[in-house]
Amino acid sequence: FFKHKTAYEISLGLVGSEMCIRDRYDNSIDARKLFEASLDEAKGVISTAASNGDTVSLRDYEFAGYLYESEDNPNNGIAREFAYQYTGGQWAHLYLWSLDDANYEKLMIEYYRNWAENESKNPGEGWRTTFEDLFDMTVDDFYRDFDAFMLMDKSVQMSILPSNEEMQNRKVSK
Repeated sequence: FFKHKTAYEISLGLVGSEMCIRDRYDNSIDARKLFEASLDEAKGVISTAASNGDTVSLRDYEFAGYLYESEDNPNNGIAREFAYQYTGGQWAHLYLWSLDDANYEKLMIEYYRNWAENESKNPGEGWRTTFEDLFDMTVDDFYRDFDAFMLMDKSVQMSILPSNEEMQNRKVSK
C-alpha cells in the first residue's frame, strides 16, 4: 500500500474525500463520521472475502494493478473489491497515528520526503526502508498487526480516532 500512493492521495484519503487539502481544517466536516463510513466499507470487504473463504490483508493491495486476489484466494478468479485499497489504506494511516502521535507528521510529511531519498539509493525498495526507519517496525509486523486490528470489534477500532476537535486543532510543523 505505501509503495504506490502519492502524498496527495494519502492526504486526501486521511482527511476524508469531502475535504480539500488546505492549510487548515474544514470545521464543518464531521471527520469521525466520514472515517466511520470508510471503516464500514473496509469491514464489508473483509466480510465479503471471509464469506468466500478468503482473508483480506492490506499486503495484498501493495502493488497497483495486482490488487484483487491473494495467492491463496479460493474465489476462482472473483476479484476482491478495489475499495479496500483506499478504505483500508485510510485506516492504516489512522492506526499508525494511534500508535504514536508523532506518527501524524511522519505520515503527512516525513515519509514522502524520506521516500524520495531512499528510492534514489535503492530503487523499488525506498518505500520499505522509509517505512521501517520512520515507524520503527518492519512492514511485515505492520501488516500482521494492522490486519489483526481490522478484525477487531468496530467499537475498538473507532476508539483510536481523535475527536473532531483534536483533528481540527492538529497541525504539522512546516
